[in-house]
Amino acid sequence: MSARQRYRLADRFKPDELAALVARYKAGESSLQLAKEQGIAKSTFLRLLADHNVEPRKYGLTPAKEGTAEGLIDTLPVRI
Repeated sequence: MSARQRYRLADRFKPDELAALVARYKAGESSLQLAKEQGIAKSTFLRLLADHNVEPRKYGLTPAKEGTAEGLIDTLPVRI
């Protein structure tokens, strides 16, 4: 039975790699996508961001998505 190798995140990523990931996240890329790309869990990626004083984005709809949602609601049949 092979033991899984444990590592610290600080040892896994070089400073320039971390800076690039932070920049991509700040530019709007998904935390889930970036985490998958690096082979780590989303929660681990968010912890990595927190360790580097990066505020996570708030959940919720953007103004554009709000308009789309409102348009979809208007098409629902009304039930009483």
